[in-house]
Amino acid sequence: MSKHSVPELDLYTDYQRFLSKDFDPKEYADSTINDTTDEDNNISNALVKLSSSIDKLNKYLHEQVVVNFETLLSHALGIKELETKLSSVHDGIEALNESTNELRSKIYTPYMQLRNYTIQLERLQSALSYLRSIMRFLQLIKSLADCLNGGEIDSDSPSYAIAISAIGELESLVQEVDFEGIEIVEKHLIYIAEAREALLRASQQ
Repeated sequence: MSKHSVPELDLYTDYQRFLSKDFDPKEYADSTINDTTDEDNNISNALVKLSSSIDKLNKYLHEQVVVNFETLLSHALGIKELETKLSSVHDGIEALNESTNELRSKIYTPYMQLRNYTIQLERLQSALSYLRSIMRFLQLIKSLADCLNGGEIDSDSPSYAIAISAIGELESLVQEVDFEGIEIVEKHLIYIAEAREALLRASQQ
């Protein structure tokens, strides 16, 4: 197994954070976008970093499996042979047990590393998905605001159609993604409802 760990190869990502039993992708996404006042830029940077980390972790997992495949397989076969002999050979039982334990320990370390990297990868992808959804939500809010900031809306105008489309996608997004607890999303929910009412009134005029 390579002595280099993923954190050493990618210092800007705290991989240990993704192994925590209390890890919550929503909380991670929320804290990430609240780190600075520039929400759009901060989310974009986070998306780039997480995407890069996922690519590196995928590559690292593949490399480790390829590099250690023959070693892991030979150790596994060795354990099976030793355990078969233990059932029929009584002499030298302690020596055989020591050999078996040594082989198991050689397999356990790379197995646990691969397991941890897999957990990290899954959680990175989950956090990335939340950040992408939040980014899309904010883009739609901006589009909606641009349409409504001009004052009265004519139901025959292009802005009205764009606003209706934005409202529809926003409502679908809110239903599909669990945004509960993400402050930047929750603070816009009332605005979406008010915009919907304004568009409905415009359609009735």
